[in-house]
Parts: sequence; C-alpha cells; structure tokens
Amino acid sequence: MSEAASPQPPSWVRPLRIVIFALVALLAALLIWQAVGGDDEDADDGADGAARVVSAGELAGIADEAEGPIYWAGERDGAALEYSEVADRVYVRYLTGGASAGDPGARFLTIATYPLPAPVAALRANARRTGNRLLRARGGALAWVNPDRPQSVYLADPGAEHQVEVYDPDPARARATALSGEVVPAG
Repeated sequence: MSEAASPQPPSWVRPLRIVIFALVALLAALLIWQAVGGDDEDADDGADGAARVVSAGELAGIADEAEGPIYWAGERDGAALEYSEVADRVYVRYLTGGASAGDPGARFLTIATYPLPAPVAALRANARRTGNRLLRARGGALAWVNPDRPQSVYLADPGAEHQVEVYDPDPARARATALSGEVVPAG
C-alpha cells in the first residue's frame, strides 16, 4: 500500500503563525508588566527617589516612616523643601529663586543623610588624614570640613549610625549651618 503525500499548507501560513506567536508573546509580556506595576503615573509619590517638593509636615511624615533619620535645617524663608532618595542616601534641598524639583544646579543648601557604621570614627580618621581638627556643633555633634571641598561639612552625633553632610555653595554658610545646631532629624 502506498502512502499518500499529505497536503502542504499554503506558503503564507508559516509567516502568519510566526506573527501570531509574536503578538501573543507581546501581549503576555504587557499583561505581566501591568500586573507588577507597569508605568503607573498615578503612583508617583516620590518613593522611586524622584525629587519632589514637600511641606515641612510631609517631610516629618516621611521621616516618621523611614528606616533611619532624615536630617534637615528647619524651614527657611523663601525656600521650598525638596526631598529625594538615591540608593541609601536621603537629600533635603532648599530650593530658591523659583527653582523646581530636580533642578540640576548645585546652588542650594543641601542636607544629606546616609548610613555609616561608625561615623564619628570616620570623621576622626578624616581629620587625622587631612591635618584638620574636628569641630563641635551646638547640640554635641562632631563636624569635619573637607579641605578639598569646603562647601561640604560632615556631621555625626556620638553613637549615631548615620552621617550628615551639609552642603552650601558658600563654604562659610555651609560651616555656619552645620555648626549652628539647627541640623536635626525631621519629624
């Protein structure tokens, strides 16, 4: 008995199958992406680290929910508070001159808080390395001014596990703010 040859599908069927498979795969990927959060613009609450302007009350609320302290220098006349997170660092900038959140300029007072296992020991080591002496801020925190970048003053409270950096484009203002005792945890 001889076998009959099975009929061959038209030549356009194979490319159609590939297109259908690709569309199904794309649809499945879109459904998975949407299920895990996708690009939910309504959910942009700054949790992704994007800079956003906040009120003092909002900053206090964020600080109350945070795993570690968030330092700031209190409210400042004519300045809007900008809050952002990058990795494990938290930044509070004082925007002036009509600047909006995310302004790329480094012309604003900025208070950064980041974890550091032994911040006082790090300040002491930096002071020894640079030949600078540690300063004492009102309230008891120790401070070190980076001689290569005097716009940055680093603070740490004894026993703390976070270091605070006070940055101002004017080195004298950075130092005065850092030593004033006004740089405290928000909340």
